[in-house]
Amino acid sequence: MFPTTARPPLPVPQEVDRALGSTGLPRLLLVGGAGTGKSALLAAIRQSAVTEHPGLRVIDDAHTLGADDVRDLVDEVHCGTTPLIVATEPRPQRADLRALLSAFATHATLVELRPWSAREIASRATTFDTTLRPDRIRAVHRLTAGIPELVEVALTALQSGDDPKPLVAERIRNRFCVDPELAATLAVVDFGIVADATELTAVLHVGPRRALELVD
Repeated sequence: MFPTTARPPLPVPQEVDRALGSTGLPRLLLVGGAGTGKSALLAAIRQSAVTEHPGLRVIDDAHTLGADDVRDLVDEVHCGTTPLIVATEPRPQRADLRALLSAFATHATLVELRPWSAREIASRATTFDTTLRPDRIRAVHRLTAGIPELVEVALTALQSGDDPKPLVAERIRNRFCVDPELAATLAVVDFGIVADATELTAVLHVGPRRALELVD
């Protein structure tokens, strides 16, 4: 079971603050892999921005949308008349999502959510009222690869006096249980097989689009 200590809100990147604090309509794309805090950040933005900007559209997990819906979002960004905040995982294999990233980068604001550095983990630890020695910070960074979701689990465990290793491992296992095809893909890679879409389609018996998602 995970510790139940309440967690402080995730820090908001400066680029996001600048985009929301500008005088124009907020148009923002958050891009990050699984566990980088997109949904939590989006929920915080939604809570504060919807009242200030009537008609604001907030869309999470845009990578799960069909190509036609993504192209509609691209058109909205080009039009520039709708307040729009979107979050997505990067999907380099999908032309529609590449076009969405390009549209936001050119006509609005694109913010990449990356893994945290050891310095950022140390800063985050202070919000838990926890001061960690440099060697403990480095250990958390190695254990979690700086992925914010896993860092949160580790820091919450340390705050409660628990060993973070089994809790971080359990969080990772739970993610693979939700997506067994992803676990199978990692097993394919571990065997030294090149994980391209054609190979995954044949080995895992998945469709071409799902194979591309697994490659990404």
